[in-house]
Amino acid sequence: MSFDADEFGLSYHSEDGSPVLAEYIQYLANRQLIQYKRIVHTGGKAGESLWTHIMNLVTTIEKLRPLFKLTDVEMRVLLLALTIHDLNKLAEYRRPGGATRDLSYANAVTSENIETELKEKLKVGAFFREWEDYLNDIKYLADGHQEKALAISQIDARHLQGCRLEEDRLAGPLKFLMKIADVTDNSHSGDHTSWNEKHVRDKLINHVNTALGESSIPFRYRFIGHRIAEQRGILTNVIHNQLVAYLRERFGKAACIDLLYHPEGVDYLLDKRVALSWTAEMQQEIAERIRLRFADLQSRDLEKFIKAAPSGIHVDDAAIQSEAPLCDIFQIISNTVERKRYALD
Repeated sequence: MSFDADEFGLSYHSEDGSPVLAEYIQYLANRQLIQYKRIVHTGGKAGESLWTHIMNLVTTIEKLRPLFKLTDVEMRVLLLALTIHDLNKLAEYRRPGGATRDLSYANAVTSENIETELKEKLKVGAFFREWEDYLNDIKYLADGHQEKALAISQIDARHLQGCRLEEDRLAGPLKFLMKIADVTDNSHSGDHTSWNEKHVRDKLINHVNTALGESSIPFRYRFIGHRIAEQRGILTNVIHNQLVAYLRERFGKAACIDLLYHPEGVDYLLDKRVALSWTAEMQQEIAERIRLRFADLQSRDLEKFIKAAPSGIHVDDAAIQSEAPLCDIFQIISNTVERKRYALD
């Protein structure tokens, strides 16, 4: 996924030209949704703002959108359902005296409250003009993420009859995509051996494969992952990015989906039909790819490694190690000499 940051906030460009997430970021995430940054989670997501939580979920759906062939309307409805699925966390539904007296999810996330939030506070019309026609769908999907208490909308046939999306899609893969997105944000570590992380991954893969079954997609996924032993800041991020690109290219973008990101590594959904092997040749290919990437980054900043010094022009070893053409290095040296003023002596 390709995100950029500018004076207007985040921006996004999808690989296949889908405009939905880009418009969500433009018209919601960078605007009215920013007020959710003031709402901070407690418990398992302690310290994470509601804005960050929602952005984690919508980007998860974007990764899975091509797999489930979501239409633009289905995607817009899903993103709005994710936006308001934690409506009970807002201040107006929190009562003085502690969480035990807060409004329950069922009492807070009503159709009326959803409509008020989307229309008056978030002003979602710029993102999805016809959203009010899909209010029942948004409510149904928001309720669908609940695991412990089944909402009435999930068992009342009349509610489904009032929805606009196809019932088989709504009650099938779309509902499970809500569960998938919410569960992904419960993963806080790349330590897949810990009980909590194993539990999260087991739930995730079950929801993913159930959604595939509901979509009549005849294959299933399993988790694989890579880990990096040492954390070296931006250098580690470069290595992660090269590993992700390599594995997706080798196995195919549909067969290998980078789903969970952690500082120490990435977990992928890998098609069970794809044999997983890791050879010395593959490791060498990865190492060469990473070397070339660092060389490219160094060559882009070549001027940083060639500086005027009192005794002449200093060429840092990094300039040579960048493998930039010698003509480029000498051109920068020449430009540096022309700018430098020398005393007559």
